[in-house]
Amino acid sequence: MNIPNISLVTSSEKSTISVCTHLIYGESNFLIFEEITRKIQKLNSDVVEIDLLKCSYIDSKTISFILEIHQALKKKGRILRLVNVSDDISDLIKAISLDKIIQLN
Repeated sequence: MNIPNISLVTSSEKSTISVCTHLIYGESNFLIFEEITRKIQKLNSDVVEIDLLKCSYIDSKTISFILEIHQALKKKGRILRLVNVSDDISDLIKAISLDKIIQLN
C-alpha cells in the first residue's frame, strides 16, 4: 500500500514522517499505521520524528500506535519525537503524561 499523503524526509541524524489528520483518524487507520510502521522499520536514523503539523486531532488508537512505535524504536536504541504538535494535541499528550515518555518538539 502506498499512501501519497505520508511523506518522509531523512538524513543521517534523523528521519521525519509527515502525516495528515484524515490519514490517522478514521476507519482505515489500521492500514495507515501498518504503512507508517513499514516506513519506520526501513529507516536507519537514530531519531525518528512524526510530524503532526497537519493534524488537529488524534484518537486513542493513534496514541496506542505512537506508543508501539516508541517501544519498537527504544528496543533498538532509537528515539521517537513528535514535532509540530498543535496546542490541543500537546495538552492531551501532557494530560496523559505521554510527554514523559515521548519527546515533543
